[in-house]
Parts: sequence; C-alpha cells; structure tokens
Amino acid sequence: MKEFLQGFNSSRAMIVIFLLASVYLGYEAYAGAAKVDEARDRLGLDAEGVPMGAPTAPVHNLLRRIVDQAKRYTDFKEQLASDGMQQEANLQSYIRNVAKHAKIGLGRIDVNVSPTKSIFKGSEDREFRIRHKDNKADFSRLQLCNFMFKLEDGSNRIRVTEFKMSNAERTEPEDIPNDRWSFDCKVTMREKVGK
Repeated sequence: MKEFLQGFNSSRAMIVIFLLASVYLGYEAYAGAAKVDEARDRLGLDAEGVPMGAPTAPVHNLLRRIVDQAKRYTDFKEQLASDGMQQEANLQSYIRNVAKHAKIGLGRIDVNVSPTKSIFKGSEDREFRIRHKDNKADFSRLQLCNFMFKLEDGSNRIRVTEFKMSNAERTEPEDIPNDRWSFDCKVTMREKVGK
C-alpha cells in the first residue's frame, strides 16, 4: 500500500475513483433490482415484463376500483346531462331557459323555491312556484301547454304538479273568451336524501 501511495499519480487516482464508483453503482443496482422485483409483483408481471394474468395483484384491484368509479361518474354525469342541468342549483336556470324557448316564448318568469318536504322516507321534495314577472302578461293555450310539456320532457327529475290558468280578460258568461291566459305553475323535484 505504501508503494501504491508513494507512486500516487493521476492514473492511480482514477483507479481509486472508478473502484469506489463501481462499488456504489453495484449497491444501487442491487437495490434497484429489489425495487423492480417488488414493482413486478405489484403489477403482476413476470421477469420479462409480460403480464402473468394475476388478477390478485394489487394494481389490478386498484385499476378495477378506478374503472368502477369512472363508470359511476360517467353514469351520474349522463343522468345530469339528460336532465338539462349540471346540478340542482341550476334548476331555476333550466326552468327559465324552457320559458324562453322559441316555441314557448313566455319571456321573463319568477321562480320561487319552497322549503323541502319529506313525503316518503328517504326522499325529499323541492317545489318551485313559477309565475310571470308581469301580472298582466297573457299567453295562448298552446304556449302554456308547450311549457308544461317541455318542462317534463327535458328532465326526468321534475314533474309539473300544479298548473292554473285563468282568462286574461274578464268576460261575461255568455261571451266567448279569447284564447289569452295567465298562469300559475308549480313543479316538484324529488330526490333521495343525502344524494
């Protein structure tokens, strides 16, 4: 060793550095191989990286849960999309958009929310009272019928539960009234508690 150190030069320094580096890299390769084996076990792969078809591998369980949750999310999102609303708070916007529909043309309406009621165990009803902003506004029966139809047709979560029509002009009993009506409407949305 004394001779090695006495004649220590750059070549010998490189030998020492490479020797230490190879020991370190060998240790890292050994630790990395253990990590690779553990990852293969978790993924259910053989030594060549080919799936062994091990359905009990932890990653398969995780993937199954992810796929199940993704399907549930997609189903829920499609249900909301089929209702024409993204969430319950947008129900008022949905009602207003139906009222503004080209074939309905009710214009500006008031939508008042009543407190929720629980009629059946495990579900609650939310009621929305709909009136036109202008008390003197009048509409044809076709407009009002289209409005009721479109409310229920565009959403499987709400139902028209009350609809009152009154003649816009006061007429004598013997007179034939014109086809202009004012309305008062109530729609109900039923949903499961805790949804």
